Amino acid sequence: MRDRANWLVVAQFVLLAVLVVLPFAVPVAPLWAGQQSTVLAVLLIITGLVLAGAGAVALGRDLVVQVAPREGPRCAPQARTG
Repeated sequence: MRDRANWLVVAQFVLLAVLVVLPFAVPVAPLWAGQQSTVLAVLLIITGLVLAGAGAVALGRDLVVQVAPREGPRCAPQARTG
């Protein structure tokens, strides 16, 4: 990894993985129990997936993992003012 920004992306993925794995690894009583919280969670997940899909479709080939600007002929000119 070349710079700090790429390490921040890696750290973000590691933290997301911990959030997914931790509830299954540590047996504790659920903080939210009941049908209303389950319905709310499912609606929030669906909303998030729809927004992520819309963003991916809007970005198309410009959706990349690196946070650094792309090099080469396909890169847009960098704004220096405003």
